[in-house]
Amino acid sequence: MRGCLLFFILTVNIFNTLVGGQEISSKEKEDKRFSIDASVDREHITVGDPFRFRLIVKSPMNGAIEWPEPDIFVRGFSLLSFDHIGPILASDGSNVDSLYYELTLFETGEYSLPPASLSCILPEGTILSASSVSIPINVVTVLDADANDIRDLKSVVEIPDQIQWYWWVITLIFVLVIGTVVLIYVSYRRKRRDASVVESQQILTPEEIALSELDKLVYNDWLVKGRLKVHYTILSEILRRYLCARYQITAMEFTTNELIRALKKINLETKQIMAIQLLFEECDMVKFAKFNPDSHRQYLSVKEGRAIIEKKVGQASVNEDLQQ
Repeated sequence: MRGCLLFFILTVNIFNTLVGGQEISSKEKEDKRFSIDASVDREHITVGDPFRFRLIVKSPMNGAIEWPEPDIFVRGFSLLSFDHIGPILASDGSNVDSLYYELTLFETGEYSLPPASLSCILPEGTILSASSVSIPINVVTVLDADANDIRDLKSVVEIPDQIQWYWWVITLIFVLVIGTVVLIYVSYRRKRRDASVVESQQILTPEEIALSELDKLVYNDWLVKGRLKVHYTILSEILRRYLCARYQITAMEFTTNELIRALKKINLETKQIMAIQLLFEECDMVKFAKFNPDSHRQYLSVKEGRAIIEKKVGQASVNEDLQQ
């Protein structure tokens, strides 16, 4: 009786192990949405001759591929260069990654590029797998097939007489002319570039540049994404660049206290200085003290920065916003 009970328990454990193994393996499966296409530009090369190996990996748009080290698929071959392009969104909504390997071999014989195997994890946890085909590579010698012994030395090549002096003069004049043309062209392009930069700087005022950057900050919506530190860091840098361009002070290098002292020296309005100080202190607390203002204060930060740039803010309006 005891032996029968032991046999029954062992049978149940073995069954559960088999079922559990099937469930685990079922998470990793092949899918037509995930594929690997392998190809080479040529299958026959001479010793030391480089050739190109390409892997085209197509995967679902929301999948995450577990990429191995670059040389994992080309073990045994000499890797000259590697390039990974992608992911690029295809017309059918899938991602396409292109892996380019420049390879070579220094021994003759028949070789094979092994299949490349990858896994792709979907958001719901499903693991897709895909493999490429193996590609044969034939490496041959650079010698002729009939060559079976050491060849004779070739006949001596005669060195021509000394080059006439006037050829050196002509070459020197040609190099000087080419160099002069290149210098003139480079100088012309540099002047045009500098002129365009100056012109673009004259078109937009510091206020217009800063307000445009604030619009981009709002568009990125860092607060909604929970990136509070990023939001306040970018806001602080926008205002510092504005103060630097508007009042010709090195605001990017100052601490908040040094910046306030510099603004006081240029006789900036007291209400404006107070508004700048309050907003910069809040930025510093978020960046360095992990301070987390309430949501109302977070959204007021851009509004107060815009008011500082437009000079529409005073101490009374700042206190009113704080009370809200």
